[in-house]
Amino acid sequence: MKYQLDWQLYDFDWGITYQYLGTRYDKDYSSYPYQTVKMGGVSLWDLAVAYPVTSHLTVRGKIANLFDKDYETVYGYQTAGREYTLSGSYTF
Repeated sequence: MKYQLDWQLYDFDWGITYQYLGTRYDKDYSSYPYQTVKMGGVSLWDLAVAYPVTSHLTVRGKIANLFDKDYETVYGYQTAGREYTLSGSYTF
């Protein structure tokens, strides 16, 4: 389940995203015979902002996993945690 809210405040374009990853099942391959493991759900929040510096140049920033939740999408492999992204685009 994923929800996104976008709005503009002054010249800034803001966006906040909520994503819920529900309970999942995966295999634990570290033992034999393989065991099925239950992986709990997690709620994730992202925050993004964009600013048009000029009519041609836009700068964007994003914080993914805003609250730095520890979770796994595959059993035994932790995700990176909170991530920061800064980018820009220039149109001719």
